[in-house]
Amino acid sequence: MKRVLCYGDSNTWGYNPNEANAVTGAIARYPEHVRWTSVMQDVLGDEYKVLEEGYCGRTTVFDDPLAVGRNGFSTLEVMFSTCDPVDLIIIMLGTNDCKDMFCASPYVINQGLFRTICEFRDLMKYSNSPDAKIMIVNPPRLTPCGDGSFTYGFSQESVKKSVELKEYYRQLAVDTGCGFFDADPLAAFDPIDGTHLTAEGHGKLGRALAEKVKSILG
Repeated sequence: MKRVLCYGDSNTWGYNPNEANAVTGAIARYPEHVRWTSVMQDVLGDEYKVLEEGYCGRTTVFDDPLAVGRNGFSTLEVMFSTCDPVDLIIIMLGTNDCKDMFCASPYVINQGLFRTICEFRDLMKYSNSPDAKIMIVNPPRLTPCGDGSFTYGFSQESVKKSVELKEYYRQLAVDTGCGFFDADPLAAFDPIDGTHLTAEGHGKLGRALAEKVKSILG
């Protein structure tokens, strides 16, 4: 059985912007059959095991002063060791790095992802996954909400950064020998918050990535 680790943020976790609890503040999650990781699992079948490692607000390397544990780099070793062995690591991060509070340019965000890839490969040397492959997924671009506002600390400048990330990520994949997949033209964010995938978007992404996984792992 081939094991695929999906490492990302709230769009890997499956955040549903349409069903947040206005009273308690609890966030909602799409059910398993909707999330792109589960859709990918269904398409790939029993010869694959998809490991879902998404966390809301996760960044590549930045500490969020308003929320604990969002720095993906700080928990990377524990997460990887928990999932080991794996045959493929899919990384879809960078959206949260575009928040205004981090003041990070697309170049700096790209460097954060580069550091993440280097750490994965260092961990792989002493693991049960020495030959695991890595694929970078460029997330869909941020958009304003339907009324033109922004949520979660994003802005028009964040939108600009998220658009520019694609070419940085594409080149990073070439430079590091990673696979690359561009989710931007495939699955747009829900206009209710401009930040999270629609149920339809999850389905499209899961099916497309399943074919990409097959091409990488044979």
